[in-house]
Amino acid sequence: MKIETIKITNYNERVPFTIEADTYDECLTKFFKLNNQLTYCNGHSYSLIDEKDKQAYSKWFSIENYAKNGGDMW
Repeated sequence: MKIETIKITNYNERVPFTIEADTYDECLTKFFKLNNQLTYCNGHSYSLIDEKDKQAYSKWFSIENYAKNGGDMW
Protein backbone atom coordinates (compact mmCIF):
# COMPACT_ATOMS: atom_id res chain seq x y z
CA MET A 1 0.00 0.00 0.00
CA LYS A 2 1.06 3.58 -0.47
CA ILE A 3 -0.19 7.12 0.00
CA GLU A 4 1.01 10.26 -1.71
CA THR A 5 1.99 13.15 0.51
CA ILE A 6 3.85 16.41 0.39
CA LYS A 7 6.21 18.07 2.84
CA ILE A 8 5.87 21.83 3.20
CA THR A 9 8.77 23.83 4.61
CA ASN A 10 8.77 27.30 6.11
CA TYR A 11 10.20 28.55 2.81
CA ASN A 12 6.98 27.31 1.18
CA GLU A 13 8.94 24.61 -0.61
CA ARG A 14 6.75 21.63 -1.46
CA VAL A 15 8.42 18.25 -1.71
CA PRO A 16 6.14 15.40 -2.84
CA PHE A 17 6.92 11.83 -1.77
CA THR A 18 5.28 8.46 -1.20
CA ILE A 19 4.74 6.69 2.10
CA GLU A 20 4.72 2.92 1.69
CA ALA A 21 3.80 0.12 4.10
CA ASP A 22 2.20 -3.33 4.11
CA THR A 23 -1.26 -1.99 5.05
CA TYR A 24 -3.17 1.23 4.58
CA ASP A 25 -3.40 1.64 8.36
CA GLU A 26 0.40 1.44 8.61
CA CYS A 27 0.69 4.15 5.95
CA LEU A 28 -1.57 6.44 7.97
CA THR A 29 0.45 5.66 11.11
CA LYS A 30 3.69 6.59 9.32
CA PHE A 31 2.09 9.83 8.09
CA PHE A 32 0.99 10.68 11.64
CA LYS A 33 4.47 10.04 13.04
CA LEU A 34 6.12 12.18 10.36
CA ASN A 35 3.69 15.04 10.90
CA ASN A 36 3.85 14.71 14.69
CA GLN A 37 7.64 15.20 14.58
CA LEU A 38 7.01 18.70 13.24
CA THR A 39 4.56 19.76 15.96
CA TYR A 40 6.75 22.66 17.12
CA CYS A 41 8.46 23.48 13.81
CA ASN A 42 6.67 26.59 12.61
CA GLY A 43 5.98 26.57 8.91
CA HIS A 44 6.80 22.89 8.42
CA SER A 45 4.15 20.24 7.89
CA TYR A 46 3.07 17.26 5.84
CA SER A 47 -0.09 17.15 3.81
CA LEU A 48 -1.94 14.33 2.09
CA ILE A 49 -2.64 14.87 -1.59
CA ASP A 50 -5.59 12.58 -2.36
CA GLU A 51 -8.97 13.52 -0.88
CA LYS A 52 -9.70 9.84 -0.17
CA ASP A 53 -6.54 9.66 1.97
CA LYS A 54 -7.50 12.86 3.80
CA GLN A 55 -10.91 11.43 4.68
CA ALA A 56 -9.41 8.10 5.79
CA TYR A 57 -6.86 9.93 7.95
CA SER A 58 -9.54 12.02 9.65
CA LYS A 59 -11.36 8.78 10.55
CA TRP A 60 -8.09 7.13 11.65
CA PHE A 61 -7.13 10.12 13.80
CA SER A 62 -8.70 9.25 17.15
CA ILE A 63 -7.59 9.65 20.75
CA GLU A 64 -6.71 5.95 20.82
CA ASN A 65 -4.53 6.08 17.69
CA TYR A 66 -3.03 9.40 18.74
CA ALA A 67 -1.90 8.05 22.12
CA LYS A 68 -0.89 4.63 20.79
CA ASN A 69 1.40 6.16 18.17
CA GLY A 70 3.29 8.64 20.30
CA GLY A 71 1.10 11.73 20.34
CA ASP A 72 1.69 14.11 23.25
CA MET A 73 -1.31 13.72 25.53
CA TRP A 74 -0.49 16.67 27.82
